[in-house]
Amino acid sequence: MAKQFYLIFSDKKIKLKRKVYILGRSKAQASIVIKNESISRQHAKLIVGKSSITIQDLGSVNGTEINDRAIKQNQLVLLREGMRIKLGEYEQQLEIQFETIDSDIELSRSRSRSNSNQKTQQSKGNQELQKKQKIWNMGGLSKENQDKLKKLMGAKNESDDDEQEKQKEEIEKRNKELELQYKRAMQRQKQKGIGL
Repeated sequence: MAKQFYLIFSDKKIKLKRKVYILGRSKAQASIVIKNESISRQHAKLIVGKSSITIQDLGSVNGTEINDRAIKQNQLVLLREGMRIKLGEYEQQLEIQFETIDSDIELSRSRSRSNSNQKTQQSKGNQELQKKQKIWNMGGLSKENQDKLKKLMGAKNESDDDEQEKQKEEIEKRNKELELQYKRAMQRQKQKGIGL
C-alpha cells in the first residue's frame, strides 16, 4: 500500500511528494526552510518513498534527535508515524503524519481515465470544427457570404494570411519607392545648391 506523508511543525502541514527534501534555515540551500539560529543551513535530509520515509542528519552543528534520542551524522533513520523530530535547539518539534492511499495501480487507472476524458473532449472539438467546415463549404453561398459566415463562426480564411502577406509586400515596395524619390529629391537640391 502506498502512503501519503505530511510534515507538521509550527501550525504548518506540508504534503510531501516522493523526493528528497533538505531541512534547514537557508532559503537558497534548503527545500523546507525553518527559521532558527540553532538549525544549520542544510541540517537534515528527508527521503520520501512510496511507503517509507527516512531522515538523515547532514553533519549539522547542533544535531538531530528522534524521540529525544540523538542520531549520528549521516545515519539513515526510518521514521514511523508519531515520531518526533528535533532539529538543533529549535523548540518546535517536527512530526511525520502518514495517510494510506490507493495503490499505484488504482492511481494509474484514475490517471488513464482522466487522459481518456481529455482525448474525448479534444475529439469533440475536432468534430465541431469539421461541422463548421462542412457548413461553409456547402454550395449555394457566394464567396462574400461564406466569408461572413466564417467570421460569425470564428473561423479564419486561409486566404486572409495570403492577403496580409501581399499587403505587407506592397507596403514595403511603396516604402522603397518613397525612399528612392526622397534620395533623388535630395540629390537635385544639392545639385541646385540648396543644401540642408
